[in-house]
Amino acid sequence: MSAGRGCGVAYDWSMNTRILLRVLPLTAVAAVVVGLVVMLQSEARPATFGWFAYAPLSDETGTLEGMHVISTAGVVGAIVLVVGLVVLAFWAGLRWGGRRSRSRTL
Repeated sequence: MSAGRGCGVAYDWSMNTRILLRVLPLTAVAAVVVGLVVMLQSEARPATFGWFAYAPLSDETGTLEGMHVISTAGVVGAIVLVVGLVVLAFWAGLRWGGRRSRSRTL
């Protein structure tokens, strides 16, 4: 490292990187929207399940208070939503860090 140059590494902002920085947020926003739509669609339909149990001394019907049943589509929608938000956070950090390092002139 030479004196007066700072400790940062020079980054070559090639055309591929510029295209990636424009396409990445669009893809992430699309993932967020799709994940949200899938989650809302799956929550509109009730998910049902059942099981058999033998309780000879019980005269009560069992209920599942505090338990929410989520369908597979709801789980997939939540995962796509979270992945989209993580990609957006990555893109924002990449843009903020790139802008900060390019604005430094020593």
